[in-house]
Amino acid sequence: MDDAELAVEIRQQVSELLTYGYFRVWGLLRRAREAQLLPAINVKLVYRDSDGFEFHCEDGAKLSVTFALGCCDREAFGWVASPTGYNCDDIRDLMLEG
Repeated sequence: MDDAELAVEIRQQVSELLTYGYFRVWGLLRRAREAQLLPAINVKLVYRDSDGFEFHCEDGAKLSVTFALGCCDREAFGWVASPTGYNCDDIRDLMLEG
């Protein structure tokens, strides 16, 4: 399956379900595709690993950074950085970049 096509399907499923993780999104995709008699999607195609860290500056300021890695090649495909932290919209957008 083309990644762009999968990204469109994921966006359709998570547009109003911002707190869903990859496993729940995969379940939604699986059920929707079964109902349409389309082939199943492997959970590994939906899965993306993410992590984060903070830089602490001498003046007490901090910079929060999170990034997302592709599950097959472990290559970082996107990141988000903010001095005030990030919210679920930032993380959703990051995950959809993959």
